[in-house]
Amino acid sequence: MGRFQIPQGVVPASFFSGLTSATSSVATSQTTNSGSFTDLATAGPSVTLTTGTKVLVITSCQIENMAANNQEGYVDFAISGATTRSASTGTGIFLKAFSSSPRIRASAANIVTVTAGSNTFTMKYAADTVNNATFLNRSIIVIDLGS
Repeated sequence: MGRFQIPQGVVPASFFSGLTSATSSVATSQTTNSGSFTDLATAGPSVTLTTGTKVLVITSCQIENMAANNQEGYVDFAISGATTRSASTGTGIFLKAFSSSPRIRASAANIVTVTAGSNTFTMKYAADTVNNATFLNRSIIVIDLGS
């Protein structure tokens, strides 16, 4: 009998057994023109999860409605609890408008080293300080990858 091989790029379902995860979504369309990461009127979405030292954080959001060329909208996440991490333009979702009224639906996935324990992951938003960026259909998924 031949040996079974998993095709490259395919992960067996057993890999995911025992992993814990949390997810949250906010559909509400809201706007900011804050030049630094902030909460929107409806904060989040946010999840709290007891983790090991590695997590996979997946954020997804639609960004739209910037009024002019060369305007920017950013989405990332902050961590509080056992770990402290601020949102960053280097790891999140980014839209730079090259025409008026652009829109994008995008996701970002990051493997992050954290302090084991209870950690809260909250999506944060920033925009060009002259024009608003609108964010909607926002979601976050956090998967504990253990230690």
